[in-house]
Amino acid sequence: MSQRIHIHIGPHETDSDTVLKSLLQKSDWLLNKYGLRISSEDISNLILKVVESQDGSVIVDRSQQLADIVRQHKGDWVISCVDLAGVRPGEENRRRVYPALWARINIIRKLLNPFDLSFYFFERNPEIWLKEIYLFNSERLERFASYEQFRKFLKPENLWDEILEKSETKLPSKFFRLPHLTSDGISAALTLIQGITGDEDIDRSKFPVHRTENNELIGGIRSIESINGSSATDQAKRRAKNFIINEIVRPVLSPAEITKSSWGSRPQKPDWLPEDLESLWQRVNRRVHWQDQQLLLPEPLSDLRNLRTQIIAAPSAFPSGGRADMKNQKSILSYRLSGFPETCLLLGLTISYLRRSTAYTEHASFLFQRLWEEEYDILLGTLPTRWLISTFQTFLDHGINESQKVIGGSAYFYANMIKAYEAERALEGRESDEIYPNTQPNTKLGFPGMDRFELGGTDLMLNTNALLLELSVADERSGRVVQEFLGRLKSAQSIFSRMDRSRMYHQTHKPPFDNCWSFFEEPE
Repeated sequence: MSQRIHIHIGPHETDSDTVLKSLLQKSDWLLNKYGLRISSEDISNLILKVVESQDGSVIVDRSQQLADIVRQHKGDWVISCVDLAGVRPGEENRRRVYPALWARINIIRKLLNPFDLSFYFFERNPEIWLKEIYLFNSERLERFASYEQFRKFLKPENLWDEILEKSETKLPSKFFRLPHLTSDGISAALTLIQGITGDEDIDRSKFPVHRTENNELIGGIRSIESINGSSATDQAKRRAKNFIINEIVRPVLSPAEITKSSWGSRPQKPDWLPEDLESLWQRVNRRVHWQDQQLLLPEPLSDLRNLRTQIIAAPSAFPSGGRADMKNQKSILSYRLSGFPETCLLLGLTISYLRRSTAYTEHASFLFQRLWEEEYDILLGTLPTRWLISTFQTFLDHGINESQKVIGGSAYFYANMIKAYEAERALEGRESDEIYPNTQPNTKLGFPGMDRFELGGTDLMLNTNALLLELSVADERSGRVVQEFLGRLKSAQSIFSRMDRSRMYHQTHKPPFDNCWSFFEEPE
């Protein structure tokens, strides 16, 4: 009687790594009890390479090699490799899921022709399965901005019947569907071994359940959708998705960092203030004043992790009333940040408290620092850029060390001057990607004593960016926000991109500034 080979062939997102790990951990017991030998990943990968090559000569060559390996050992074999089914849904521009499953099974049958083969395929709730495919493979599926777009592309109705019908018809006694993660807590590895051996009395403790079927995926999916739609850099998006998918947990910030953060007394007008700035000083005095507000913040040491996958629900209409009342301010923030993770709302709320002088300044400051220490991935991967600028000002006003204040202040003024300049161009009706028509200044100087420069004849843009980047490394918490802003700026249409593109268009080369591109590299 020929040896049997049992092949766990799919699908993806059925705990395949856990299944293989469990089988390998119990390999001695499975061999002694049932005569089952668990294949190593090397053998699985060899089979996978042959299947993907679809080369007849390779099949012949490897068939004998694999036959020799199998025959060296007594007993039947178990091979677990879900990639044998094909690529994950959505990775290729095909609406069908595992369209070549039967063709791939046929290659395996030719490759392992001397042996008696059986195939095992886990069947899951299609909706839950597709949600996990989208959630846990979001980087591979970036072309689908939302889960609904992904779902409509694949059309999951009658999913398993369409995928498996041909294999089941051709191999009626050799192809088996197995239930995945049943409600009574049977692990996928145990289900596989029961399907292979027919033994329903296996001690469940030998294959502990690592998880149960997850019906609560929508929060993670909505967070991924928020990341996909954000203006963050690609690196920030990748980190944010990894943060959500792998449920990364960082140590809670020490209460020792609850510093005595307060606005203190108002700045006193110096006797050396120029008369021309007297009016502006009146605004300085009005910037912050005491407010008696209610507390809407969570406890300082509360768990922030769940906020990542809780999505902000907006009021049906823009809230009436002003921002003076903090409760109304929270409603306005919810409206503005609708569709973002609740982490963003908490950041906005802490900043709102820290714009005011209240009894909760210290409380809000600690939560602000916690968010940027523990939850920065989701913030950087989703926040609109305007909230990065608000964060800069908050580090300036409430930084817990001098570096945070310097970094926050520098970035705040830098970002706001860009904002003001880009707004002015828009008011003038100029396009954000417009090439400069001139390479020399050709208007009257409006700011006496402020020198101007020829296109390509300065290192001002480069040095400004380089200095801000240098400042940012003095404090990781505030510095990473600055670096994300610079990353967004690098790919945006702004004074920096226009300056560089205009240099390229006009082919201006002015030593010693030839290599003084805004980010010290020639733009693509």
